[in-house]
Amino acid sequence: MGERIEDGGPAFPMLGNVAHNSDWLTEPGMSLRDWFAGQAMSRLLDTCRGDNFGVEFVDHVAEHSYRVSDAMLRARAKASPHV
Repeated sequence: MGERIEDGGPAFPMLGNVAHNSDWLTEPGMSLRDWFAGQAMSRLLDTCRGDNFGVEFVDHVAEHSYRVSDAMLRARAKASPHV
């Protein structure tokens, strides 16, 4: 099994009432890691010029987006070790 990647927990956690009774279900949504990567990817693609969006290019951007996300999570852990 590969190394566990710290994902930062849920980005937008919610509680939802199940069938209008007292049972509550937690809906974690996407991970904070995925949220950060999506934000990084959006900005990286915004800065691109032209239409060179082939598979290799998009894979490269996606990999770098997760590198940025992982760096954000490391910085977050250092700044707020109790989060």
